[in-house]
Amino acid sequence: MQKNLRAGFSLIELLIVIVILGGLVAVVAPGLMDAADGAKEILYVSKCMI
Repeated sequence: MQKNLRAGFSLIELLIVIVILGGLVAVVAPGLMDAADGAKEILYVSKCMI
C-alpha cells in the first residue's frame, strides 16, 4: 500500500494565499491611514482647547 503523504503546501496554494492577503491589505490599509490621520487631528484639536 502506498500512502500519499504531503509534507507541505504546493506553490499554487501559497501564491493564492499571498494574492488574497495582498488584496485584503490593499482594501484595509487606506482606511487605517485615514483613521490615523483623524486621530492626529482630534489630538491636535484637544491640545488647542487646553
